[in-house]
Amino acid sequence: MKGKGVSGRLIIAPGQIDIEVSLGLAMSLFKSLVEKEMRDYLTRHVS
Repeated sequence: MKGKGVSGRLIIAPGQIDIEVSLGLAMSLFKSLVEKEMRDYLTRHVS
């Protein structure tokens, strides 16, 4: 997946989800927020 300032990869396997995200310079300022939102979303929808 790829967007402006963000690219990533999602791998889903039995019992496992791997997410790789690369943030561009501007988006890297929001790294902690992006990480928190991803964790919260996965906790609510996958756990």
